[in-house]
Amino acid sequence: GLAFQIFNQDRWTAWRTDRYKYVKYENGEKEFYDLQNDPFELESKHNDPQYSSLMSEFDDKLKPFIGLRIDTFSIQVPQAKIGEPFELRLSAYGGKPPYKWSMTGVTDKPKYEKFECNGRMPSGLSLSSSGVISGTPTTSEECAFGVKVEDSSISPQNGRNQSDIINLSIKATN
Repeated sequence: GLAFQIFNQDRWTAWRTDRYKYVKYENGEKEFYDLQNDPFELESKHNDPQYSSLMSEFDDKLKPFIGLRIDTFSIQVPQAKIGEPFELRLSAYGGKPPYKWSMTGVTDKPKYEKFECNGRMPSGLSLSSSGVISGTPTTSEECAFGVKVEDSSISPQNGRNQSDIINLSIKATN
């Protein structure tokens, strides 16, 4: 089989054999084609139970090829209220666990210029190395900041580990 991965707006990873093609998107969507019976890939069989064990096998084969990613689809930032406890658990997949989380600057500055504070969280909140943003907001402000996750792998090419960065914003209100 052959594995390949595309890094554009819709990240996906695929496994292809002479007979089958399996595509798995970062948002969880899947495609599965039997190229012998459907060479033009007109009808995905990803929901057909007949192919579930084969898709599971291909999922296992793809795991080593999936780069480290912050799971942006599961992030739902709760309302931050001054004087009340706040908690947001971030998660990642791919790469080699355990993961280490840290703060970074905003990577898309023009998009976040309108915020009262850039590059930090609202006062009273902090990020743990395990990916939990928690604390009790103390000031009414909207802040934009970057969050970085690193895995525990070491690349033979550059001697560094894998990482991914996203921008978040949290607004603390009364």
